[in-house]
Amino acid sequence: MRLKVTQTDASGVSAGRSLEELDSGHVILGEVLGSGSCAVIFPVEVVDKPWLEPISRRTQLVAKVCKRGDASATNSEARILRAVPDHINIVGYHGTFLTSGENQALLAVLGKFGLAKRPRPEAAGSAQEEKGEVVSHKPCITPQSMLTEAPSNEPLLHYFTLLERCNLSLRDLIQFKALTEPELAFAMTNILRGLAHIHRHGVLHRDVTDGNMLVADAGRRVVLCDFDLSIQTEGAEVAWACGTPGFTAPEVLLRQRGSAKSDVFGAGVVAFLSACGTHAFLRDTMQATTNATVSEEPDFWGGRLLMREESCFMFIKSLLQKEAEARPSAKQAMCDAWLLDLCAEEDLCAAVVRYHASQEEIKHEAAPSFLRRWAAAFPKPKKDAKYASRWDAEDTRKARMFGFPWRRVPRFSKVLPQ
Repeated sequence: MRLKVTQTDASGVSAGRSLEELDSGHVILGEVLGSGSCAVIFPVEVVDKPWLEPISRRTQLVAKVCKRGDASATNSEARILRAVPDHINIVGYHGTFLTSGENQALLAVLGKFGLAKRPRPEAAGSAQEEKGEVVSHKPCITPQSMLTEAPSNEPLLHYFTLLERCNLSLRDLIQFKALTEPELAFAMTNILRGLAHIHRHGVLHRDVTDGNMLVADAGRRVVLCDFDLSIQTEGAEVAWACGTPGFTAPEVLLRQRGSAKSDVFGAGVVAFLSACGTHAFLRDTMQATTNATVSEEPDFWGGRLLMREESCFMFIKSLLQKEAEARPSAKQAMCDAWLLDLCAEEDLCAAVVRYHASQEEIKHEAAPSFLRRWAAAFPKPKKDAKYASRWDAEDTRKARMFGFPWRRVPRFSKVLPQ
């Protein structure tokens, strides 16, 4: 679909200028790649904009399109990505845009995901929100009862960001097989390097999960993404009441306050999951998951973790300490001897090849066999008293062509006399 767009800054349309006065261009989007709680991801096929064409030629892009009236999620992520300098382990950010007019094709696609409408305007935020202390839980789709149609005289406009395209996440790679030790060391070095970079600039990610770690350049890089819940702060601790169950640090669950070391705990859960093949704290219910995160030790003696070296076991254990003071920072964890010994030996290219091979096997197993394809070529007889079977020479010839000379296919076409 072709969209007419206008570039904006991280806080909306620039400097009080109208949409007609701003420099506009066109972006052509492909089929939907995925969806989240407040946005849909589209691949960007063509960028009709002189200052973006060089980027689109050398980098594959995706558009993260948000629902109308929900610029907060887009602007929050854009503000963080603009504040943090470019880094090889942070997803590439190439600008925030606003559609210049209503697009029916886009509305139809967003409507399938419940994102075509906007929530009613809410009252001004609390004092904590004004200070940048986000206290809401992870965003979710607004219930239909709280949605209102936009006025008919106002066009439906949507904010979206252009981001670097990565076709796989770390969750995809470890879905069928755990990583080897060199691959795990490479992935954790990239993750901790990205966390150390954003922490150095006062940014807390607050949602470190395996799904928010993307594999770029066919396995040569791992990048952090999804900064919708991130916050920029100058203090050591901030209000923290969001995140993904099973990856949230104990101090966040107990006191709803966290720091940079709470992000390191999430990285430790990702390391355990990548090494062992099972989740450290995720249980059947939310309460059981919370209790396991706060008071239970992960099962270091199960799964595939027994086949790892003791130094790997000690590295993961250090990241999963219950007390934040006992955990290393991201920069300190990067200097672990086990990481330094193995991180340069292997990247994730072999893991990406394994993933694609497993996908081909799944497709092959799901495909119908030759016998089923042959049987599907001939319609099943109708069970009706009006029809009687007779042998047809043409059907026999077709059966012999498929390699079954002994099999004759009945054809029910002759109607019995009444």
